[in-house]
Amino acid sequence: MMNNTNLIGRPTKDPILKNVNGNTVTSFTLAVKRKNKDKDGNHQSDFIQIVIWGKTAENFCKWARKGTLVSIEGSIRTRYYDSDQKQRVYVTEVLADSFAILEKKKETPDPLNTPIYDPFNIPPIPPDDYTM
Repeated sequence: MMNNTNLIGRPTKDPILKNVNGNTVTSFTLAVKRKNKDKDGNHQSDFIQIVIWGKTAENFCKWARKGTLVSIEGSIRTRYYDSDQKQRVYVTEVLADSFAILEKKKETPDPLNTPIYDPFNIPPIPPDDYTM
């Protein structure tokens, strides 16, 4: 039997690194487009909870941001806990073993360093070197 999961999607928020009992961890939601389109021709998305531990979590938080296209490889895990209201809550999540950044972060131009075109500040055209 195998429990392997491969997902390609985009984090819905910037991942945040946390420390739990001396171990580093991050958890976030990954938006993954469905293969098929709906009746209006739009792709629907699934929002899948991802958990990454250790050095892999540290690296993910260093390189990934909200909207970055990433590939996640891991396995599906189920667990439960009892809430404060004494309700049993079941959780299904992907425990990621590895990831890959699939696109570079889009650079936004810095408006303070972007030259502004001024049509009234055109340098003079030098005269030709020939005579008529």
